[in-house]
Amino acid sequence: MNFTKFICKQLIMAAVLCVIATPAFAVKVQVFKPAKEGKPATSVRQEAIELAFAQALLTEALRMVPGELDSQRAEALRDWLGERRNVFVSGYRDMKVGQEENGISVGLDVTVNRNALRNTLKGIGLFSTNGSKVKAEVRTSSEDQGDLAILDKLELIYGVESVKGGADTAVVINKSGKKRWDGSLSVVGGESWTAYGPSLDTVWNKLWKKYFETVKTPESMNPHANLVVIGWFSPEGVREFGRVLKGWDAAVQEVELLEVEMKPTAVSANWSLEIADQWLLKSYLNDYLPQRGLSYTINGLGEK
Repeated sequence: MNFTKFICKQLIMAAVLCVIATPAFAVKVQVFKPAKEGKPATSVRQEAIELAFAQALLTEALRMVPGELDSQRAEALRDWLGERRNVFVSGYRDMKVGQEENGISVGLDVTVNRNALRNTLKGIGLFSTNGSKVKAEVRTSSEDQGDLAILDKLELIYGVESVKGGADTAVVINKSGKKRWDGSLSVVGGESWTAYGPSLDTVWNKLWKKYFETVKTPESMNPHANLVVIGWFSPEGVREFGRVLKGWDAAVQEVELLEVEMKPTAVSANWSLEIADQWLLKSYLNDYLPQRGLSYTINGLGEK
């Protein structure tokens, strides 16, 4: 994917200035939170820091998922991930907070747990629907406006289009107490699931995670490719790199060594891979191979 286009996708809301991804494990993010009349500077500062973490998580999410999200869904996803930052943020460094005339700017490098983030994105359907929506008849017993607003936001994040009739999928969410929710999801001619939990969000997540687990992911979303690396002096180097490659599970899956070729000048090897994160894989390869005198090519993988 064109890098300029990628950066433009991050400019959701006027608060965000720019996003730059660093090669190894961190995302460098710079955000600006405008001041509001009557709101203490400490509150604006905290909101700016929270926005920085949320924007870093959105950046990683957009890099991982196939296709593109519309700005409204991406903004909702950013806020939703930000509320769960403790699950996905492994650490951060180089935080710089600046007081400016009209607000607070925050810059920091955020280390993201990509495996946890990827698994969550799968559970909300971003690897199953390729940005398209699932039509479903959604009903709830709650008439509370706050609950209904949460439901609307969850539909947006999960890519669910609520329809009045004619859908193959039906979802029922019931509120039986202050922290007692239950629900069901059924597919015409298919499976059905039930779930219980302390919140609407919890029950909704359980139901749709089960649903999306049954949806076969198109091969184009996790494309297969061949990785050829050349430059070793002995097969031992191939074995060592194979162990390293399998450790990059946030970038590649189903790693299989196809062949090792002994040439007069160097040893080369060919692996079959399922690509989980093209950008991350190339970052790992560019960071690891050249300093060891190795070069690589990836065959069968289009540019993202």
